Amino acid sequence: MHPFNFPQPELDETLHSLLIRAHRLSGFSNFRTFTEAILGRPSDGRGWSWRYKKVGRYLDSCKITAWAILQGTLLLPYLMPFMSPEAARLGQNRLDGGHLTGDDGVLPAWHINNSRPLRYCPLCARQQQKRLGISVWLRSHQLDGVNVCWRHAVSLVDVTQHRISPLLPHEFPNQTIRYEFNKFDLWLAKQTRVLLQTSHGPTSSEIIKTTYRAQAARLGYKKTPSIDYFLIASHLLKRFDRRFIERIFGSSDIERVTKMVHRTITASTIGIRPTNHILCIEVLFGEQHNFFLAIRKHTDKDSVEEKKTPEDQRNQLATTLIHKKIFLEVLATHRREVMSELNRNFPLTHQWIVTHALHWSRRRLSNASLN
Repeated sequence: MHPFNFPQPELDETLHSLLIRAHRLSGFSNFRTFTEAILGRPSDGRGWSWRYKKVGRYLDSCKITAWAILQGTLLLPYLMPFMSPEAARLGQNRLDGGHLTGDDGVLPAWHINNSRPLRYCPLCARQQQKRLGISVWLRSHQLDGVNVCWRHAVSLVDVTQHRISPLLPHEFPNQTIRYEFNKFDLWLAKQTRVLLQTSHGPTSSEIIKTTYRAQAARLGYKKTPSIDYFLIASHLLKRFDRRFIERIFGSSDIERVTKMVHRTITASTIGIRPTNHILCIEVLFGEQHNFFLAIRKHTDKDSVEEKKTPEDQRNQLATTLIHKKIFLEVLATHRREVMSELNRNFPLTHQWIVTHALHWSRRRLSNASLN
């Protein structure tokens, strides 16, 4: 039986990096076998959510709790501010990626942020090697859209990691130091790092939309009953250079940028793209701090408004029982077509189920399929 020897994680070190170092200290010949022994299944530790809690038993239990592992070595805190509370709870308990994440908004986040290849800053690697004798993979270099080191303004090197015997940054042959002077690339690297380290909680899409729209109206972007997304996109194009916009949005065409701004502000985009939010926050709020302060105000306001009287609670219970009864009756006759049938003949119940009892309905549908 091999012993498991884990070093203490370095600041901003990824779990992938920590597992590589532990693998080398523990005497396992195969990295896959090592991670399977630790996590219960083979993994390279590059996901942002899986059974990371299993690592905690091998670390200093007084300093490195499961929460500290998640906040300090995974990418989930970078995504969480724009995830619903439900998706965030699910995200903390998922295995590392792929088909296991389901279709609840966690899956798109996985595909976007489990980036390939890995990135490193040669200057960071050189300084780490001098101090530690080795280098480590840093979370802030793996964030979506980041191509420059926030600390050194050096272009990050993209590499394909070895799966059986993964390497650390200083072990790759390319250690070319090339300074990047595009101020917007450096700005984004610093902004994504701030978002990663601040550890904001999850937020419902309605709160995000309300916060953005209220600020847009306050700044004069509400020329008609609706927000003028085209005008916001125009100002965004003036704030950043076109090369940068093309790299982040895929195009600097005003129509496409308007579409991306609309999707971001209305919280209707598929997947979670913090970079899109960071750009919209810059145009509308100036600083992330101002945006999240407004988020908290809207959240607190909703919390006050959600306090219900006993009469309200009785009415809510009666509504719940009615809609669930209709769902179960339609389920008994239409099985897997239950939602389509509700949409055709009971649209109010269909909308209520989608909004308030989606997971309950999925469980009932699954049980009906088994019987």
